[in-house]
Order: sequence, then structure tokens, then C-alpha cells
Amino acid sequence: MIAKEILKVIRSNQFFRFYHQKEFNLMKTFFVLGIFFNIGALFLTNVLVTIDNPNSVILESNPAASAIHGFESHAEAPSLFKTFMIQCFFYFLLFLFFNLTMNGINKYSHLIFYVSFFGFFCFVMGYDFFNNLGFLFGKLFYHNICGVGL
Repeated sequence: MIAKEILKVIRSNQFFRFYHQKEFNLMKTFFVLGIFFNIGALFLTNVLVTIDNPNSVILESNPAASAIHGFESHAEAPSLFKTFMIQCFFYFLLFLFFNLTMNGINKYSHLIFYVSFFGFFCFVMGYDFFNNLGFLFGKLFYHNICGVGL
């Protein structure tokens, strides 16, 4: 008796996922784009660090930026491995949350909520990425057109 009820729930969930396959694929696309935007924004943030005054000593708190640009790290700056592990831990939590929500959606209102949530997540991560990208293009344009060195 219990096995029949479980099979009924599994079949209804499979039917729901098949019927709303486009919405689930849209949610997956938002999630993947948001992760790529986040990684791109992290990369661009580290690229944008430059030396404005070479006579002053710069102590960088970002260990990746100090390794890339040859700056001296601040004494209280975390190690590069520690920040990498923290970032991987947050990506793991986000991926775990995504998988748990994907398997638990069985109502149309929940589906719309999560598609909207991951769409907003993608928008915020994309905003951060394109903000950094626009700053980089503006900086390159200013330095190349105006003749001011980097």
C-alpha cells in the first residue's frame, strides 16, 4: 500500500518535470550563468588592481591580487589557499541548494518562485560582472586614447 503511494508521488513528480521542462531548463541556465558571471567578476576584480603611485608602499589585502601584481600582502590578509577554499565552500553550498530545490519542486507556484529567484541571482551576478567589465573597458579606452600610461 505504501509502495503504491510512493510510486504515485514519483510518477506525478516526473510528469510535472516533463511538462514544465522549459522552465526547469531556464532555471538551470540562470544558475550556470550566475556562477560564470561570479567567476568572471572575481577575475576582473583581481585584474583591475593597479599601482597608481609607484613611490608609495601598497599593502594588498586580497592575496590573489598581491600574487598577480607583485604587491606585498598585508599582515592580516588571509592566505590564497584559505580564500580559495572558502569560495569553493560557498559554491558547494550554492550547488547543494540548487540540487535540493530542483528535486523538491512539485508545484507550479514553487517553480515560478525558484525561476524568479535564480533569475534574480543571475541578474545580480551579471550586474557585478558587467560593472567590472565596463570599468576595465573605460580604463583601457582612457589610457589608450588619452595617452596616459597604465
